[in-house]
Parts: sequence; C-alpha cells; structure tokens
Amino acid sequence: MELSKTIAEKRDQLRRFVSVVAGCWAYILAGHHDEAVAALIAARPQAKLDPTVIRAQVESLKNFVYTDATRNLPFGTMAASDWKDAVAVLGDGGLVDKSLDPELLFTNDLLDSKLIADFAAGKF
Repeated sequence: MELSKTIAEKRDQLRRFVSVVAGCWAYILAGHHDEAVAALIAARPQAKLDPTVIRAQVESLKNFVYTDATRNLPFGTMAASDWKDAVAVLGDGGLVDKSLDPELLFTNDLLDSKLIADFAAGKF
C-alpha cells in the first residue's frame, strides 16, 4: 500500500498517536524524569535497566527537542525555517540537492495541540 494512501486512511489514528507521544515527551521533559524512568523500568523488568543511565539519557534530550523557532510551540512542532537551514547545510555538504523544497520534508498536520497540551499537563 502506498504510504500517502495509508496516511490518508489512518489519519485520525495517526494524529492521536503522534499527539499522545508528543504530549508524553513534553510531560516527561517538564520535570517528570523520574516518573518516566520508573515507568520504563516497570514496562521492561527483564531488561535490567539502570535507572541512573536511563535518567541521564532522558535528561540529555532536553537540549535537542526545541529550537529558537519552536520553543513556544507544542512539542513536536516543526518550523519551516529550521528545515530550510537544514537543507542548506546538507546541500553545502553535498548530501541533498540544495533546491530541495523544505516544505516537502515535514508536516505539522498530524499534531493536535490541545491533545499535546493535555498530556503535557498530566491530563491522561
């Protein structure tokens, strides 16, 4: 099945899934690291995960989830300006065609800002 057809057919489910995941990450990174670590360890008791290592991994993500362009937007929102910059850098490195339209590389259409905000606020 063609990807765009699958996305169109499952748009509502994908929108909910993407928004719940984004909202959960916003919740975690808003200071609920220990809760996230405990949930992960509880979900995978056989993995013998080290809570100190897991917490450090979660903590390390904080510096990479927002840009100046997305700092005040719902978690997971992409900014066209960030993608434009990325295409320019990758184009300079010969990794992509510099004429690539950044708008074709991302979508925010699958984000439900209210659902993200509700999960980020712990309303789940």
